[in-house]
Amino acid sequence: MQRQIRGRRPRQNARGGGGGSAQPRSLTATIQVDKVLRFKFTGALSNVQISDTDLLDLICVATTATAASQVASAIKVRRMEMWADPVAGGSLCSIEDNASTGPVGGPSRVKEDTTLGVSRPAHVIWRPAPGSTQSLWLQSELGNNWFQLISSGAGYLDVHVSWILQDGEAIVPVTAAVAGATAGRLYVRALDSNGAKSIVPVSYSTI
Repeated sequence: MQRQIRGRRPRQNARGGGGGSAQPRSLTATIQVDKVLRFKFTGALSNVQISDTDLLDLICVATTATAASQVASAIKVRRMEMWADPVAGGSLCSIEDNASTGPVGGPSRVKEDTTLGVSRPAHVIWRPAPGSTQSLWLQSELGNNWFQLISSGAGYLDVHVSWILQDGEAIVPVTAAVAGATAGRLYVRALDSNGAKSIVPVSYSTI
């Protein structure tokens, strides 16, 4: 004799979600974007400072041909990876985090690589030290330098960032001059947009 298998009714989920809940589940309304941005530089970098203003201005939307506003209300740099093209006599690149500035103090820390010959590029991977300024969400411009970059020649820099998008906060215009923009278009600025603009984004419209 065959046994009849009785189906089970789905359990009710009082906390929300599936199962016929009477209440919608709670959601985080904040919009966070995690992205890897690639930048290139065509010549040597000599103690190039990247400030908190540079980071907050990094992604922006043009409001006129000569003005743009920040898109993010907060940004966190999670990792950076840098390559310096091999050159005769060897190449060098380094990333220094200026952890002595900002709300959390500490000594500066340098990640550096050098090569001998032309067989491979110099290469470093940087992550913020736990508890350092650079490990925190950056929400306002304090006029501090967060990083210092050095390279013996041309190369590339990957920046792993997270943004919290603006949601009703006061609009903040970017600091450096804007020219030739199209109103309403999204742009990624040079990583050193308030300096020489020598570290430019790859594959993105920039101003």
